[in-house]
Amino acid sequence: MITELGTIVLSDLSDGKMDAMTTEATVTPAKKRQAEEMGSEGITPRESWSEERVRRAAKKFRVEWMNETYFRDWLRPHPTDETYCICIACDIKLRCGKSELEKHASGMKHCRKMDLMKENPNNRPQLTAILPEGSLSQAAERVLCEENGTFFVTAGEDFDATALNSVEAVTATSTTDAILSKALIKLSKYLDGKSDADKRKIQMAETEHHRRMQVLNKELELRSIEVLIRQAELQKLNNCAPVQGKHSNSKASSVRDDICDDEEEEDVGL
Repeated sequence: MITELGTIVLSDLSDGKMDAMTTEATVTPAKKRQAEEMGSEGITPRESWSEERVRRAAKKFRVEWMNETYFRDWLRPHPTDETYCICIACDIKLRCGKSELEKHASGMKHCRKMDLMKENPNNRPQLTAILPEGSLSQAAERVLCEENGTFFVTAGEDFDATALNSVEAVTATSTTDAILSKALIKLSKYLDGKSDADKRKIQMAETEHHRRMQVLNKELELRSIEVLIRQAELQKLNNCAPVQGKHSNSKASSVRDDICDDEEEEDVGL
């Protein structure tokens, strides 16, 4: 009886159903469980979690954040890379999400520089974060700008060094270099010099300081030579003036003597 029923059931099944039953019989329980875990997309939970983690970690700047009042005063988009933004108060380039930007804005250094910007709106540091790398002077000025919040001009930019008696020019150059030296001392307090980056920053700042000192020394030498030449010319003019006065006095006295002699001769003739 059992054999007859089995024969009837097998005869009623089509070829497609037989193939499906055969395939289902060959699938192991482990493979079936793995297929159920992967789902329709064919991605395991571990792979899905890793992709979500990468997607969360790759946070980028969005231009629409500029419409918010909180970011409007100090945040600017990068001119060449849209995934970065620039903090104009700290002069640094950032690539992070909104929560990281809020954390940066709550830092003590950022708050201090924001206060300086509010006190002096016209005295803002130059945006060196968008300058190309490779220039030693730019790198040194960037270090000084980050640590001291001041942009240092090169010698001869804010004054007329070609003017005569340009003592003001030399004074302005000395003042600029003195400010640079103070910033270099302040920079050495911030950097401990243990890491390679700190050592490179200090070396670049010292190189720029020595370069400006050489420029200052050359300016002072030229100005001192000019002063010596002008002093020699003035002394020569002063020495020539009394001699000319003596010659004029002697000529006048000789003319008076001649007049007196002529008068005496006329008296004798009478």
